[in-house]
Amino acid sequence: MTVEITIIGLGRTGSAFGLALSEHKQLLHRKGHDKDYAIGQNAQKKGAIDQHCHNLHDAVKDADLVLITTPLDQISPILEQISSDLKEGTLVLDTSQAKKKVAEWMMSFLPEGCHYIGLTPVINPQYLSEEETVTHADLYKDSIIAICAPPNTPAEAYKLATDLVAMVGAQPLFVDLFEIDGLISAAEISPKLISSALVRSVILQPGWQEARKFAGRNFWDIGLPSSRFTSATELAQTWQANQENLERLLEEMIGTLKLWRDYLRAGELPRLINELESAQQDFNQWQEERRKSKWNEYAMPGGWDQIPSSSDRLGGVFGMNLFRKKKKEGGKQ
Repeated sequence: MTVEITIIGLGRTGSAFGLALSEHKQLLHRKGHDKDYAIGQNAQKKGAIDQHCHNLHDAVKDADLVLITTPLDQISPILEQISSDLKEGTLVLDTSQAKKKVAEWMMSFLPEGCHYIGLTPVINPQYLSEEETVTHADLYKDSIIAICAPPNTPAEAYKLATDLVAMVGAQPLFVDLFEIDGLISAAEISPKLISSALVRSVILQPGWQEARKFAGRNFWDIGLPSSRFTSATELAQTWQANQENLERLLEEMIGTLKLWRDYLRAGELPRLINELESAQQDFNQWQEERRKSKWNEYAMPGGWDQIPSSSDRLGGVFGMNLFRKKKKEGGKQ
């Protein structure tokens, strides 16, 4: 049995999934759709998909899995368009940074009998310093992908999502919808907001016309996150969707800055030095852990090598009733 998977959004993330899944062509047929026709055609030329469908409805109508890797602001309109095309048993996944909001949209738009699971991929550490426009078949190899789903999601859906993660070379990490939003707010969204705020504040200063001539590596590096989000609309909507988490983070940062300001005012340089050294040490420790991709606190009992390989489990999962072929009105059995 060949499973039909449709990838909507063929940028870096979607293409990376498609390229990684090319090793499993005997099990999967990969369709793809991107609103930019040239991007879709290029993805097919590179081997990220077997078939490019310019029409979104054609892309999903026979899909067993639909993986949405578009920016957050495009997900709700996509779900509204495809909801009537999905067959019973289809599993819809996404890679957004606002899982609670996407789960609400899925509940509104997915027809009965279809299921939703969110994926949060973490890139292979060897590509951390690379431009985000470049993709690779091993972009998620030797890393983790968080799997999160609403309550009462069938076990078969979880198993399928786990196998998909295994097929792209990553390790699954099961996380609650609310928890993953908090983690991503801290790790991914807040740097973009803080970067944007700093760049905006500095450039609006009266002396910027002269200061810009002296700005070097530090300003360059700290400004990069502000230039890496897909669009201002996407970032604003992602911020709004994670508002409570981000407000807590921003309040914490404001508190830290005020504390450091007070140390300066009081002439308590040793305390400020201690704070700065701690920040430096913490960051260096994270860099080392991230490069090695070793997260002992997340290790499963007995180690990851105790998880059956994807080849051991695929046959059983793909044969389950989640993908039973149901006759649609006017369609074929």
